[in-house]
Amino acid sequence: MTEPLYSNFNGPNAKGNSQALLRGLYEVETADPYLVSFLDHCRRPEGLEDQPLEVDLEDHVSFWRKMVEHKGLEPHSLHNGHFKAGGASNLLACCDTIFRSIPFATGFVPAQWCHLLNFAIEKKPGEIWVDLMRTIQMMNSELPASNKRVGPMQSSTT
Repeated sequence: MTEPLYSNFNGPNAKGNSQALLRGLYEVETADPYLVSFLDHCRRPEGLEDQPLEVDLEDHVSFWRKMVEHKGLEPHSLHNGHFKAGGASNLLACCDTIFRSIPFATGFVPAQWCHLLNFAIEKKPGEIWVDLMRTIQMMNSELPASNKRVGPMQSSTT
């Protein structure tokens, strides 16, 4: 991204400019037809409205209460058991809720969420051909928790 877009979408006016872009009201300061076309495609589809992307304490605790503790995840992150146990303490759950809400409030995600571990497994034992295998992605445990929060919110508006 180059200037002036970089400053417009990363500076103090980033939230306002992002909302204007989603509403189709952002004024482009360039004559580049490809950029104009791209920004036009960034417009929010008709019928979708702003959804408050926030995690409340009750949602956070209920999510982790249902989560399977031994489920696989990326090896460098906190274990699911950390969050399940944290739900028993109101103070710890409140801290985890705040940390989980930061990406929704700021638009910036923690660096560890950007690292996924792709892992190939056999669909049938002994068949190791690439086209006969399944690939799963292991990720930081907080990332799918946040994705599962956004998914139902978006699907409820369509």
